[in-house]
Order: sequence, then structure tokens, then C-alpha cells
Amino acid sequence: MTEQSPAPRRLRVGIVGVTLTGNMGGQAMLETVRQQLERLKPAPELRLFSIYPEADRASPLRGEMEIAPIAPVKFLAVDFSLAILANLLALIVGPRVVRRLASGHLRRIAECDAIVDLSGIAFVQGRGLPLLAYNLACCIPSFAVGVPHFKLAQSLGPFRSGYWRAISRWALTRCSAVVARGAQSARQLAEIGIKAPDAPDCSFLLDLSEADFAAARALVPEAMRGTPFVIVSPSRVTRRACEAAGVEYLGALAAAIDQLNRAGIFVAILPHSLNTDTGKNNDIAEAKELHQRIADANMTFAIDPPADAKILRAAFSEASFAITSRYHATVAALACGVPPLTISWSFKYSELLGYFAGEDLIIPAGELSAERICTEVAKLAAAAPARRTQLAGLRPQVLRRAAISFEAVMENLAAADRGR
Repeated sequence: MTEQSPAPRRLRVGIVGVTLTGNMGGQAMLETVRQQLERLKPAPELRLFSIYPEADRASPLRGEMEIAPIAPVKFLAVDFSLAILANLLALIVGPRVVRRLASGHLRRIAECDAIVDLSGIAFVQGRGLPLLAYNLACCIPSFAVGVPHFKLAQSLGPFRSGYWRAISRWALTRCSAVVARGAQSARQLAEIGIKAPDAPDCSFLLDLSEADFAAARALVPEAMRGTPFVIVSPSRVTRRACEAAGVEYLGALAAAIDQLNRAGIFVAILPHSLNTDTGKNNDIAEAKELHQRIADANMTFAIDPPADAKILRAAFSEASFAITSRYHATVAALACGVPPLTISWSFKYSELLGYFAGEDLIIPAGELSAERICTEVAKLAAAAPARRTQLAGLRPQVLRRAAISFEAVMENLAAADRGR
């Protein structure tokens, strides 16, 4: 009797830069990657390198995904330093030798056939050295052990000073693929000699099921069903940017909501980042405080958000239009064909709205006021049907461009599969 050779192991893809819980934008990108990789047969195993390992392991959405813990302090102080030394060693003995010697975090990276980097926004000068160190720590372990590293569509740059340009160029030229998340990022990369395609956020490709839409409809209070309503999605990050510019963020949002309520329009307050700590990703606290400022409690509802990015996205499809601040809440609205009036603090918002000819829907954080937002809300309320038609017409080409992020990843994994 002839012995059968064991089946080859499944490919393994590591994912860095996001978590499964907390920030629903990160979860939307992560779920999109999972859906895209499931097109491969057999689908690769997924290993998520998470700074919230306990919460991610407990999530009902985890499925078979492996959660590899990253302790933030150790990641930056120890793993980052070891990765630098490993890269220096690789110059002498090569990545294959380093791979055999690797342990800990570096070993877990080496066990992957590819690393997908979903950092979203990276190497942005002005956001501080700790974030630069984090951006490097996400990718240089891959270089040391010779694992292909793919930066899916991300907002990158600007690269102003000489040292920032040199460090960023060194790291980004060693990635197997870099995709700019918009035209400005592509221009900023070109300034440091990197030619990269631009594409919208990869999560535009997120597929929703009828069960997701049904769950979203169940979130809407009975009084709002069948009537026009507006979603307002606040952001702690944008609030901080506004307050740094001397702008009263929640007061402006409350004025806009009160105006809508007086016009007989219901409003749903829906946070899109659900951490409950004191960090930047706790939009739940902002949503509660905003709701307390509303004059007519019968016309505005604070929706208790589920920790499921697909259901949150489906909820936007129920709205006439949206007022957003969190980047991926804006993505969610656009993906559902819902025009978003967006309060922005970064060029990444103009890149995003640019794909939909919607730059005029942006209010920069430093220009926000109750008067300005009320004027823009009145204009959008009147133009919402035409805007929805415009978004629907542009959606197919946006989806085609979003697929660019996955081209190099899929080609690499197909080659790796053939080579086994």
C-alpha cells in the first residue's frame, strides 16, 4: 500500500496595524482582507498581531483567526530594537539565517508567507516620533526575515525634513508593494522617489449580507423607521483637533442637530470607534455627551452601536445623509451611497472625498462653527437626492480602484502556493 504524502500546510498571512475590536474602521479593513483572501482555495490562515489580544480573542467575529499578542511598550522598546539589530545582521548573513535564529515576535513574523499592513495612515511628519517608531516597528521585522510586506492603501506623508524623508524612503522601498490612499499621498511619495498607485480605502470592497442589513434596521428606533433621518457620527480625534484650533466641536454639532430637529428631521447619533478607555478611539463618550446637549430628546436618538463593522456600515444605508468626523464613518457613508458632510483634521479626508467629487462636503476643523455647519447642513439636506445619484454613478469605478490594493498580495500568494 503506497503511503500518501502529507498535504502541504496552508499559507499563512500576518496582519499588522489594526485590531478586531475598538476601532470599527480597523475591523472593516480586516474583514475586507479576510473576505478577499477567502477567494483563494484553500484560504490562507490569518494571524493578527494585536495590541488588544484579550478583547480580540473574545470577539465573536474572530472565527479561526489566530491572535498574536503585541504589548505596546515591549513592541516599541524591545521588539523594535531587536528588529533593527536583526536587519543589520541580515545585511551580513542574509534573511534566511536570521529567520532560523529568530524567536518571539520576529519568529511569529517569519512563520508567515506574507504580511499585510493596514496601518491606514503612516509616516506622517508632524504626528510625532513615537508614531514613526510604531510605523517602522510594523514593517522592519518583515525585512529582517525576508517576508514580503504589503502596505495596502494608506495615507502617507508628508515627508518634510531630511531625516524623515530618508527613514521613510528606506522603509517604503523595502516593502513588496505600497499603495497610496489618494492622490496627495501618491504625490508625496513621488517627492521621495517612490512611484505608487493610488486607490481608495480597501474597505470599500467590504461585502454586506442581508443579515447585516436586517440587524442594522433593528438598531433604528421604531419612531424613525420609514421617515427620513440623518446619522451624526462624532469623533474624539476630530474633537481634539477642533479644540486645539479654539473651536467648540460638540456645540457646533449640537446646533446642527437642533436645526434638523426643528425642521422635523430625526437624527441618530452613531459612534464608529468603540473603545471605552480614555484614548483617542473612544467615540462612545463623545456620542453620550453630544446627546446630552440636544434640545429635543424625542427627535434625536443615541444608537447603542454593535461591535460589528458590517452592521454599522449597513446602518448608514438607512440615512438620508450623514454628518461625520471619523474617517471610516465617512467611508461607511460613501460606501452606502449616503452623502457625508465631513469635519476633517487631515488631508486624508480630501483624498477620500476626491474619489467621489465631494471635496465641497468638507469643513476643516479650524473653520468649524455653529453657523458654518448649519449652513452646510441646510444645503446638503436640499441636495441629498442629487448627491446620492452622483455617488451611485461613481461607485463602480471606486470599487475597481480599491481592488488595486490586493493585486500584488494575491499575485504573491498565488506564486508562493505554486512554489510549494
